[in-house]
Amino acid sequence: MKKLAISLLILISMTAMADTLYLKTGKQEGVFSGFNKFRLRFQAWDGDKVDVYEPTKIDKLKLDKPLKVQVVLTRAPKKTVPAVLKGFENMKFTLEMEGSEKVLHYNQIGKIDYNVSIGEFMKRRDEAMNGGPQVSVKEMLEEGKATIIHFHCDDGPASQRQGNLCERLCKESKGKAVYKRINVKDLNDPIAKKYKLQSLPQFWFFSPKKAVFVKLVDRFAEEDIEKALKGAIRSQK
Repeated sequence: MKKLAISLLILISMTAMADTLYLKTGKQEGVFSGFNKFRLRFQAWDGDKVDVYEPTKIDKLKLDKPLKVQVVLTRAPKKTVPAVLKGFENMKFTLEMEGSEKVLHYNQIGKIDYNVSIGEFMKRRDEAMNGGPQVSVKEMLEEGKATIIHFHCDDGPASQRQGNLCERLCKESKGKAVYKRINVKDLNDPIAKKYKLQSLPQFWFFSPKKAVFVKLVDRFAEEDIEKALKGAIRSQK
């Protein structure tokens, strides 16, 4: 199978949308395509090839979601390290690697590798250009576990902060709860219209029997989220 000249494995999921590259001269939406020879690689949806950018000309790279990558550091050019890439800003990459989160200047990184097929790129592009893949909250629920469905919006700082809290609480639940995030651009997004969302973000809590326990729409302080999750876990509905 032909491969694009890209160096990082994209995991296609039902929430896969665009990565966004913020340049000094504007922004591009598409797919982050690796880093090599101190240049960041990115293929825009409307591009016919992978473009190469100097880090000094980039304000920020915002990923749709963290990506599993292979990293080579300049101090150890013969060693490849598995990592999770979270983004790039202020000429530094944020990576989860070797058991901790690291923020590394681009000069410290020799390469970030991954591969993606042409078919995968085209599928992800089509999903992004046509409002995203079909999302079904019902299909995301897990039998026997409480589920938090988080309708996430990048424009709200509380959305990311409280989403992190939900994810942590579910991890600490010892298998009693799971966290699922759905990215929603704005209230005109097809997903927002499908679920009749009038505000963002929102946190929907479902019982282990897949019944709605409560929806946090306007207020989602930490104590509200903790109370809602405990109630959903105990719910017999």
